[in-house]
Amino acid sequence: MGLGRPPDPEHIGDTFLWMKRSEKGPNTFSQTIKDLQPGRLYSFKMLVCDYNDLITPKPKKVEEAKSISTVLIEGADVDTTRSFTEVYASSPEPKVPVCITYHWKIFRAKTTTATLTVIYCFSQFAVESNNFQQLMVDDLERRLRRNGHTNVKIKSLQHSSQKRSRIYSLETYVSQGLLRFSRKHQELLQQLTQFPLAKNDDGPDALEMAVDTARKPWIKVGAL
Repeated sequence: MGLGRPPDPEHIGDTFLWMKRSEKGPNTFSQTIKDLQPGRLYSFKMLVCDYNDLITPKPKKVEEAKSISTVLIEGADVDTTRSFTEVYASSPEPKVPVCITYHWKIFRAKTTTATLTVIYCFSQFAVESNNFQQLMVDDLERRLRRNGHTNVKIKSLQHSSQKRSRIYSLETYVSQGLLRFSRKHQELLQQLTQFPLAKNDDGPDALEMAVDTARKPWIKVGAL
């Protein structure tokens, strides 16, 4: 349908989903794609934009717009050479162009079903890259490109301070109630309770990096 006008006969049946961002985490929805023919090629198209841009449009350059949605298709082979994610300006409607993210996926069915998952919020993931860990960052970026997730950005994190002192810095956030924990994360809670005597402190270390990353002026950054 055209922006700002009723749907025309050609596009009747298009589906729209309105989501509100939450500080609790990314918005995610999933759907099973049924009645596929194994071996056959299929295409998927999704358009994403900021609702506020539709209601109160303001001039914005395409290069200023950031794609903060990720499309995953599991149970099928995604053709990364023909799939793409691109941000463009709407034209000719409305008068003030809206920056829209166009997701186009080409995939070959393996079985009669596949799972479509859309994650909307994170635009970058932060990964520790000290010394040899940069190799892991490079491998992760290659895998993302190979699977067609070209809109997911990786931010390398390098630390010069000691791990133990960084983890101790979490005490302020915990004592002030600025961090909320889930009972589901039993291993993390156990490592925090037993720190610094725990055999493994990878959980607290990752938590500190996530907290430090969230304090940086980046847009909705996840941390690994």
